[in-house]
Amino acid sequence: MGTIFYYCDESSFHDTHMAVGGLAVHEDAIPYILGEIEKINGDCNVINEVKWENAKKRRANTHMYYIDLLFRLIKEGRAHFHIRFAPFNEYDHSRSGTLRRIATVGKMHYQLLLHRALRFYGSSSDLIIHPDNGDCTAELPNLVGALNFDGRNKHGFDRAPIKLIECRNSEFEPMLQLLDVTLGALTAHRNERHKNPITSEVKKELAEYTFGKTELLSLERFPITLRRNQPRRDNFDIPRVRSV
Repeated sequence: MGTIFYYCDESSFHDTHMAVGGLAVHEDAIPYILGEIEKINGDCNVINEVKWENAKKRRANTHMYYIDLLFRLIKEGRAHFHIRFAPFNEYDHSRSGTLRRIATVGKMHYQLLLHRALRFYGSSSDLIIHPDNGDCTAELPNLVGALNFDGRNKHGFDRAPIKLIECRNSEFEPMLQLLDVTLGALTAHRNERHKNPITSEVKKELAEYTFGKTELLSLERFPITLRRNQPRRDNFDIPRVRSV
């Protein structure tokens, strides 16, 4: 059976389209992936957190190496990447309660875990989930029971796959940093910030580069799953994530 670790984050909270994304890896693959990240950080003299927000000219190669690593892991079957965009400006966030946008994002994380993490892996694997720490994900650790209940009802398995939801500070979690860079780049592309004159040339280049790596014609159809050999829109016959 084994355990799948699922890392999730959001991007572009205040833009036209925001996104939630998930990175699924088998427990036995984590040491290899962390080793590859450590090599990049050593080669690029990285001493601070790597994230989309701090993509600058002097660090562009670091971010591109992170993007290349993630897509290589997908191709090798060591990781799966899920992303869901939402037209955030069209939503009535008051319906989410007093927390408004924060609560709406929290609901999107819940749906990501229910319809991706549980649907793809819940029948055959245990799940340890690490959202990026923040207001939007603060309630998720309290919803393990609800997610397992909804997962059983919607996806037909007779087990409780989620064993733990623990938010992590991305500053100290390399896997969340690996997710953040590609998630941020694709969300920037979805919002067409690569066409905006005020966007830095580095972020324009990274957004276009990352979109090209997906081999998709458009990001307008969603949700999107990137898997081994053929990146495509959702395919629920997804192969299992490799353990090594």
